[in-house]
Amino acid sequence: MQGSALISWESVYGVSLILDIRSGPSGEDFSGTGFFNPCAGAITTRGCLIAGGPTCLHVTGNKAIVGYYGGAYVSDPWGINHRGRGFLEVIDNGPPAAVPQDTVRISYQPVEWPIGQPAPPEDAPFTTCPADLPPSTGSFFWALTGPIQPAPPANDGTFGSWSGSPQDFTVIDAQPQPTTKEGCTDGRWQQYGFRNQGQCIKYVNRGGTT
Repeated sequence: MQGSALISWESVYGVSLILDIRSGPSGEDFSGTGFFNPCAGAITTRGCLIAGGPTCLHVTGNKAIVGYYGGAYVSDPWGINHRGRGFLEVIDNGPPAAVPQDTVRISYQPVEWPIGQPAPPEDAPFTTCPADLPPSTGSFFWALTGPIQPAPPANDGTFGSWSGSPQDFTVIDAQPQPTTKEGCTDGRWQQYGFRNQGQCIKYVNRGGTT
């Protein structure tokens, strides 16, 4: 999946998301780049130093679940260290339009521990994404859900640099390829995108290469 959007913006607060990631049909071989910033444009409020990158991917149809893991920061008023991590649900509802159609939801799964203490064992990135977005946990999270907003105007003093954002994500659900000749017979080769049964069988005989 790939795309970018300022998915929420008002005043000095915003939530930005940039992704270009991929994995195998079952989530294996995850790779790519991305950046999730829960406070695009903000400077000093709690939760604004927890931006992070993607850690896993699970795709079902037009829905992608993406894990993210960010930096830790000290929250003195609460006496805790706070690690931003969680999951994002991105639903691709079609190509860019005058009014963006895609939706994004955030599941915040932070790790918190007392200042002066070592980080707990659970302070680690998620390497496997669930099929569905879990509820948020922890003492603080962004309750963001719903359609992506249109891009802000170019003259916006805080978010004008996002005026050219496509405000759109593309999600592609790559299906597992056949591993046996039987997976190519009785018309099954068509679901894998092969031109004919012979091409499908050749793919299997070559160990998964065309």
